Amino acid sequence: MTINNLPQATHEGNLKLNDFNITAYNLPNGDRVLSRIGFLKAIGRTGKAKGGRQYDDEFKTPIFLSANNLKPLLTEEIIENSKHVLFIDLNGNESIGYKAELLPQVAHIFSTAYHKGILKSNQKHIGVQSDILVRAFV
Repeated sequence: MTINNLPQATHEGNLKLNDFNITAYNLPNGDRVLSRIGFLKAIGRTGKAKGGRQYDDEFKTPIFLSANNLKPLLTEEIIENSKHVLFIDLNGNESIGYKAELLPQVAHIFSTAYHKGILKSNQKHIGVQSDILVRAFV
């Protein structure tokens, strides 16, 4: 079912990873989507993009993947998966999320960058949190 040309979630649940509960949705096409706020909090960010920016205009990636020091770690698959998903939640609200498979990919990028020592000081907490997530996925 679609509302305003957006898919309407068919199911909603919580994905528990360590101390985080991320709201997850199933869409009619079979995609599983994680709420944007839950996704960002899980990797150690606040629930909002800095300055309200959501995407790097040049690369069309979410702002959390747009730092120059991360770009060498991005693959075409990650860039494709990182596109936001607009949908209607079970309460009829327009929502934004990311495909569920993006979370382990992003966690791996930040964990790798952390261990390579290429994160900036304002990114290191994301690297630490991502390292925890990577271990939780195993």
